[in-house]
Amino acid sequence: MTLTVRILGTPLRAGHRAESSAGVDTVPTPRPRRPVAPDRSGLVAVLGGALVVALVASAMIYSIASETSLVASVGNAAVYEEATLSAAAAARNGTVQAQLIGRAYAVGLATEEELARSLAQAEEARDELVRRADRTAVEMEDSGLAQPVGVSTLALVSAIDEALALIRDESFAAADAVIGADLEDAYEALAVVLVDARDRAIARMALSGKEAGRLAAAARFLVALALPLAVLKAFRSRVRIAQRRRDLEHQLEQQQAITKTKDEFIANLSHELRTPLTGIYGFALELIDDETRQDPMLSAELARLIAGESAELSRMVEDLLSAASAEQDGLVVALGEVDPAIEVDAVLDPVAAMGITFDSRIDHALITADRFRLRQIIRNLVSNARRHGGPDISVIGRREATEYVIEVRDNGPGVPAEVEQRMFTRFVHEGKAPLITGSVGLGLAIAWLLVDRMNGTLSYRREGHETVFAARFPLVESEGPRTVEGSGTVVLTSG
Repeated sequence: MTLTVRILGTPLRAGHRAESSAGVDTVPTPRPRRPVAPDRSGLVAVLGGALVVALVASAMIYSIASETSLVASVGNAAVYEEATLSAAAAARNGTVQAQLIGRAYAVGLATEEELARSLAQAEEARDELVRRADRTAVEMEDSGLAQPVGVSTLALVSAIDEALALIRDESFAAADAVIGADLEDAYEALAVVLVDARDRAIARMALSGKEAGRLAAAARFLVALALPLAVLKAFRSRVRIAQRRRDLEHQLEQQQAITKTKDEFIANLSHELRTPLTGIYGFALELIDDETRQDPMLSAELARLIAGESAELSRMVEDLLSAASAEQDGLVVALGEVDPAIEVDAVLDPVAAMGITFDSRIDHALITADRFRLRQIIRNLVSNARRHGGPDISVIGRREATEYVIEVRDNGPGVPAEVEQRMFTRFVHEGKAPLITGSVGLGLAIAWLLVDRMNGTLSYRREGHETVFAARFPLVESEGPRTVEGSGTVVLTSG
């Protein structure tokens, strides 16, 4: 019988001997087996690669987030800088407007209440400048421009305060000197600092945007391999930042357009108001001349010219005050029962006294309107026809169903096609030309606004060879028409 025994895992059969090298019979010692480690190099490589991708992607995502955050921060600073520049222009323009109304008050063309209101509005604009400048200084803390902005703002505010104090004291010549020198110098200094900071911010936004775009492209490639959800989140964040940047750029463009419009309007306004003032002053000097006083006909003609220029100046100042009230939502109309025939006569009679008459056919009626604002509407429509229409002008008032229509007609060429769609917008003129003589770009816009406040409508149309502006007002009650005939059509000169 053969017996098999296992010793430490090595089989030996009975009857066999194991010989040692020394010739002694021994049992051989078996060699232990070394454990075989599993091959994990592939897993380690995959995990290492994924970790590298994740780290690189995370670094790029962080860089993108930093760049986009920088774009948003710089964009906010640019918006505040542009807003401060706009506020500075508004404060300067408000002070100039107060000075103009002060001049008008000095010659009896504006009331004390209107002067006080213009001063209050100028002070509000000044306070808004201070608030915006303070916030801009905080946003510009890292750029090193906060102190120059603060110094320039303080100089501008000081000049504004000095000018307003002189206007209150009716020292208009001294106010002119402050506005023309100290105020303008301070405004230009502040504008230089803000424009430079804004342009730097815009350039920095553009550079950061390009860098963020390059990093985003690399990050999308890497993240698409391992972290698709992170890619989606980063993309959505980038889209929001891009939209925010477009919004900021749009706001910048709007602020720049508003500032440009205000600056151009103030410059042209000063010229247009100076024109009738110069005429009045010149005619008055001629009128007080000894030789002129010896000629009654020449004296009467000069007096008529002074009256005409004064009427135009009064109309322009009235439109400016109405526009300022509308801008502050303070334009109030006192509605009541008004006979339009009486109000049309009240407007045309002073014009007739200057030797100018119209073909007028006005029915008596009662409408719901503001008596004095109705006169302002008629004056603006008649002045527009005289300045820009044909020589034959007529004013017609009649009933139509439940409305009363006042039409101002002329045989001129009409409104240019490119202006027709926006003729009732403030500060509109033909093409890019400067302000038309005797106009501040407000007449039709103010007429439209006042008619609208009286629950009426103002429209324009061409009827054959005639230009027709028609204002419609609600009737109070029905009564039989009565026509007041004018003195016939009169050819008017363009001046």
